Amino acid sequence: MKKLFFSTLFCFNFFFLMGQNSLFTVQQISKEFANTNSFELPFFEDWSSGLIETNNWVASSEDWIINNEEGKDAPCVEFQYIPQSQRFYGSELESDFIDATNIEVGQIILQFEVKREDQNTFDNEHLSVEVYDGNYWNRVAHFWKSESFDWDSNSVDITEFAMGLDFKIRFRVHGSSPADSLSWFVDNISVFRICDAPHDLDGFSYWNANDDKGIELNWQSPQSAINDSLNWLHWDNGIYSGLGLTLGGDFSVAIRWDENQLEEYNADTLHSIRFFLADSGFSEIVVKIWTGNNAQYLIFADTLKSPLINAWNEVAIDTLLLLDASLEYWVGYRILGQESGSLPVGIDIGPSVPGYGDMVSLNENIWDVAGSISDNYNWNIQLILIDDDTTSNCAGFNIYRKLDAESDYSLVGFAPNKIVQAEHQYRDSSVENMVEACYKITSLWTNEGDTCISAFAKNIPQTEDYVCVLVSDVQNIIEDDQLIIYPNPASNQLNIITKGGTAIEDVSIYNLTGQKVFQGKLQNNVLDISKLQTGMYVVEVVIGQQKIRQKINVR
Repeated sequence: MKKLFFSTLFCFNFFFLMGQNSLFTVQQISKEFANTNSFELPFFEDWSSGLIETNNWVASSEDWIINNEEGKDAPCVEFQYIPQSQRFYGSELESDFIDATNIEVGQIILQFEVKREDQNTFDNEHLSVEVYDGNYWNRVAHFWKSESFDWDSNSVDITEFAMGLDFKIRFRVHGSSPADSLSWFVDNISVFRICDAPHDLDGFSYWNANDDKGIELNWQSPQSAINDSLNWLHWDNGIYSGLGLTLGGDFSVAIRWDENQLEEYNADTLHSIRFFLADSGFSEIVVKIWTGNNAQYLIFADTLKSPLINAWNEVAIDTLLLLDASLEYWVGYRILGQESGSLPVGIDIGPSVPGYGDMVSLNENIWDVAGSISDNYNWNIQLILIDDDTTSNCAGFNIYRKLDAESDYSLVGFAPNKIVQAEHQYRDSSVENMVEACYKITSLWTNEGDTCISAFAKNIPQTEDYVCVLVSDVQNIIEDDQLIIYPNPASNQLNIITKGGTAIEDVSIYNLTGQKVFQGKLQNNVLDISKLQTGMYVVEVVIGQQKIRQKINVR
């Protein structure tokens, strides 16, 4: 059986892709009704039968033949030179209808390979590739050249002419003298649907206090999965440091808005709450939303027992809540069991917005303005809203795992799309000690009953579509939450310390392609990053025999 060729897009000086705003109308045809015998996607040509009519291809002249000696791999279809009397000519090879009427998400791709053999060096012989959308033939690719060329692989996005439709494709040879061109060859024609995949997959093992161990996966969502129309409501202006109760205990922090202060966001959907934790040393976090004077009515609460430390946490609001601008809104979290000396509450550098960005309470009955007590900062707390008519078709990400080389990957989890940010995490705590687990991740797209699962995410070096991680119980591990890297995001320098004062022997920084961009020693726990370009990086710290990695954002 001949193998199909799948490739990325190639562009040559004789091959032009027609852009979205450059519709080329060849001719108008009366619209045909939906065809019950249409081919479904994916669609592949089949020349191995030796007949053009296989898969209902139709040639408008006898110039189209099956060539059993040419192809990639042979056979292929050929438009061959047959002497004709007319000076101007045209001939088409046309497919049957292809059914994409139920496809609502992703992109529809046409791939093919083409070759030309010339007799004379003139550029008046052409091959056009066209898509019929039910009304018009639309040119999506065009080839011409004054000399022969070998097999050339091409990939064209035909979504705008095929999505939700019964459509056809055709290859049209036309020119002023058929004697100028001995042959056009076309092979490996395929039409299929793809959807955007996640990328930059990475994985780490973790082993924290209370035997909390497992594997953490990190990846980036495709840009198309991020809803740029979402509204971020907050009072802070960046990440600076952390605060906590001197003697420890339970307390709450919140930000708030007055009645009618959020009028422009009225009826928006409450999507999620983001907050930054600067330190560990507590039992759990309870994220909350209140309405009314003095946070009178609790309308949402969610408990986190293992939140991310020195990182942004995002809690999805899993019940439908629409913002009512006539109400006063409070958003925050309660810290339970904070240890003395711990500084978990993320803050900006100030100054505070008194009475809005810095509310604090020991019992949630009486609230105080933190700036009026001692501190002049805003809490790193954000409320994310979805505009009334904006959504993302990316529902989330499928996580697949296998535990040994002989087994197949199986679905073990699902991570909802965060919509408002590209970075995603998933923790698997079910893997036993000294077991290496391998993972793959796909994105799941849905719309009105249509579903598309993407290709697997590539790892950070972009060499594989999986990551493998070993869970190890090495003694004296420095826990991730004992390593403090701040500020994050950063611009000129990083401070890197361990809570216990353990010596840091070496520091390396990698970009998200896996390239090492820095390696060296700390100077008084400070690292100069002023020469790094804006973007995401991975900081790798060597402490004894252990390597610890954390992501940072350089602005």
